[in-house]
Amino acid sequence: MRDEGVVQQSRGRIAELDGLRGMAALCVVLHHFLCAFLPRLTGELTPHPARVADSPLSVLWNGRFSVSIFFVLSGFVIAAAAKKHAHPLYANLILRWLRLAIPATASTLFAWTLLKAVPDAARRLSVIDPSNAWLTRVYQNHIPGFMVAFLNGLLAVFIVGVSVFNNSLWTMRIEAAGSMGIFVLYAAPRKNRRALFLVLTVLLAVLHPDCLGFALGLFLMEAWEAGKLTRRVNPWLTLTLGILLGFPSQGFAARLGLPQMPGSLTLGNPDGVFPPIAAALIVYSILNSPWMRRLLSGQICQYFGRISFPLYLVHVPFIYTIVIALYLWGRERSLVTLPALFVFYFASVVLLAHLGEALVDRPLLKWLHEVRASVAPKPTKQAQNMVAG
Repeated sequence: MRDEGVVQQSRGRIAELDGLRGMAALCVVLHHFLCAFLPRLTGELTPHPARVADSPLSVLWNGRFSVSIFFVLSGFVIAAAAKKHAHPLYANLILRWLRLAIPATASTLFAWTLLKAVPDAARRLSVIDPSNAWLTRVYQNHIPGFMVAFLNGLLAVFIVGVSVFNNSLWTMRIEAAGSMGIFVLYAAPRKNRRALFLVLTVLLAVLHPDCLGFALGLFLMEAWEAGKLTRRVNPWLTLTLGILLGFPSQGFAARLGLPQMPGSLTLGNPDGVFPPIAAALIVYSILNSPWMRRLLSGQICQYFGRISFPLYLVHVPFIYTIVIALYLWGRERSLVTLPALFVFYFASVVLLAHLGEALVDRPLLKWLHEVRASVAPKPTKQAQNMVAG
């Protein structure tokens, strides 16, 4: 049985899932800082990482796994919205694209501006640390023009899944495909949804294994709405299992000498089936644990949940320009320590995300809500008469 507070929450926004999104965003923020300056703590960047990188503690900065949590949460939330609101399919698809494309475009223009001001910081650091593979993923050639950056965020990231300005945008194509697939599913007649769900899950998984997270999020939402997502399994057990399946990073199985498995079933493969399954287990455990719900519904977690999307979008360009440039300047003068640099970085990206939420995200959501209301199906005269009667 779900307690009464949870039953009431199921009718609206579930605060603890917003809090979980905020905490996942913080993991990504920490992950990329370590990628730039302490890559041995991130197992995917070196064949011989520090021991802590292969311990369950690394779940706190495993950014790739946090992205899997994002996808499961998106599947849950988008499915709830698609089920609740009977808007035309074309409206849902266009509005979803605008929801992703406008902030993504703002982030590529932000990154373009920073790269124009600080074009070679990552290249200079890669000369000092040539073994750091993460630095090679940062665009270090001639900076393209403004329109290239504009079109990159508006269209290209949804077509090719790559951005030369902000490599965090690789998730946008998956986010768009998964969420739009859910809208297509709920636009179908109810009797056809089960078969279409199976077909859609296979198609999305073929596109990218991370899309499985959307299907699992949808499944959790349906079970939640039906009152079937009860504590039949201890939430602390599922949380532990989710962490154990989710914390390993690239190369984990090989480093520990585990038996060879097919790629998608290899523990630590970020493109395998374990990360989305682990993320779904964590979401399940949180929905069924009063203690975890209270923790994630607190003001701090809610704040970071609110700014999570702009925080995700701004932090990487800020690292490979301003933060690295400051590190190199301080290194030459022995003035900057990594702890101090992290405090500056964290405070700066939180401030940028706060401004992004206030100036871009919040007005955008308000506008999209107004547009969605304007295209909502109007009640028929028969329905109005029934309400009046």
